[in-house]
Amino acid sequence: MIAPWWIAIPGRLEFELEALRQVCAEIEVYKKDEKSGQLGIKLVFELDNKSYPLRAEFPATYPFTRPMVYAEESSFKWHQNPYGKNLCLLGRTAENWLSACTLAQHLSEQMPKIISSNATSDPKVAAELEELQAEPFTTFLNYQPNSSMLLLHAMPVIDRNKGRFVSACIPFGGVFRGVLLGISDEQNQQLMVVPQAVGIGMQFSKQIRGRWYRMNAQPRTTNAKDYLDQIISVYPEARKRNWSQHRDRRFEVIGVLLPEETAWRAKGESMLFIVVQSEKLAGGRKVEVAEFVRTFRADQGTLSARIPEMAGLSKKRILLAGTGSLGGFCAVELARNGLGRLNLADADFVEAGNSVRWQLGMSLSGLSKVSALQSYIAANHPFTQVMACPVDVGSEGYSLEIEEQLYKGVDLVFDATAERGISYLLSERARVLGVPYLAVTSTQGNWGGTVLTLRPERTSPCWLCLCLHWEDGALPLPSCGPEVSVQVGGCASPTFTGAYMDSSETALMAVRLAVSLLAPDYAAYDWDYAAVSLRESSGIAIAPQWSTRSLKCHANCPNHAEHVLVAA
Repeated sequence: MIAPWWIAIPGRLEFELEALRQVCAEIEVYKKDEKSGQLGIKLVFELDNKSYPLRAEFPATYPFTRPMVYAEESSFKWHQNPYGKNLCLLGRTAENWLSACTLAQHLSEQMPKIISSNATSDPKVAAELEELQAEPFTTFLNYQPNSSMLLLHAMPVIDRNKGRFVSACIPFGGVFRGVLLGISDEQNQQLMVVPQAVGIGMQFSKQIRGRWYRMNAQPRTTNAKDYLDQIISVYPEARKRNWSQHRDRRFEVIGVLLPEETAWRAKGESMLFIVVQSEKLAGGRKVEVAEFVRTFRADQGTLSARIPEMAGLSKKRILLAGTGSLGGFCAVELARNGLGRLNLADADFVEAGNSVRWQLGMSLSGLSKVSALQSYIAANHPFTQVMACPVDVGSEGYSLEIEEQLYKGVDLVFDATAERGISYLLSERARVLGVPYLAVTSTQGNWGGTVLTLRPERTSPCWLCLCLHWEDGALPLPSCGPEVSVQVGGCASPTFTGAYMDSSETALMAVRLAVSLLAPDYAAYDWDYAAVSLRESSGIAIAPQWSTRSLKCHANCPNHAEHVLVAA
């Protein structure tokens, strides 16, 4: 059994108490639980002839993590949980706390800053005393577990006091999970709209309508039922329920528009939601249960703020051929980074056994890989449009009409087919279109891989140049494992062996290269060809080792002979 910290570290508690006596008028250990490893101290901290009654809760992991300090008898506008009354003495990350620090030292250093920052209205003074982060009160409320309302559109400026909203949600099973599709005023004038197809793509199939109200006061407690009573005191009509029904459950979702600190010391507006359910007790009596629904801002501006170097990708379109372990990984990563449109081409389908090295799991078995990726991206990265074409490039079912659709408006041809003949075709199509071509491959056993790009300029090297350079031995080759294949029961053909985590190393570089070609704010690579080795020739694992080269036109390439001669 792990001993509590005051036993595991002899003398530490006595040292803490002696240090507290130097800065506090009173101290009292009121809780010392060896089973949980938690310890509590009540104290009165003194500063400038003023006393501050406090309560400190030491976690079982002390001194590696900080104690929590509560000021139940004080109310600070800044740096205090308005409900729990705990003080924000340090930034939230654990690295702000030093294990050698005592509570007494912690209070002596941080309490004067809290008191001073609350006493000033000068932002310049406050900026020197505190971290420049907002403290939205909605983070402190008690929410229905596992609930969510997604806001996929930036909050508009609304000058109305009440109105209606439309939401799509999963079939209600007691937990609300939905996406906000629109907001209107009482006259049904639209104030914000999200395409209904987004909700369907995200698999929120049930549409509901609700009412929203503007409140100027934040919740007095963390309890949603108490706040619902506050709303009713301002808007009596909110007392009347407008139930939605799913099977034997009745529920209503109510929206609240209210002021909140959305940037450091700056007020904005947030939208809060409450789900009300009618529950039947033993004996048949019905009661209403109200809970807050956790709201998430997920508009494009909010998402792109976290990845500013991806700016511009939302207007780009990629044709990605081949959605196996490399291509499937790349498809999801490109969508995650905000690509505007992805055209996928592959005739293969999801096999349960292949889930050990494919991006999505075996629950999608039997679906075409492009359809599975399309559904997943629509549900999780809804701002990326996906065209799914379940056909192999160059196959019998591949027509010029299909090709026309696949290539329309593309900014990059992304080749994950690992088939030499198809790669030649794709690279030539890209050259004719005047867009970059990118190819990614892995070697036997996923011991290594290559990533390369051919630029659209006429004098740039082409696929034939690349093949000639390979033949000359001018390009570094990745490590390659022994040629091993397996054919498991029920599978129509043998397949290679190799772990997904190893192929992902190559796929990630391919995604970075694609982004560097399309996003002007992302750092550009000064090479065109890269090979990675994850093993030595003997099979010993090594840290990934990359070798890169800049490609040049080959002197013997029939596509570039005249340009090579001119350059010479």
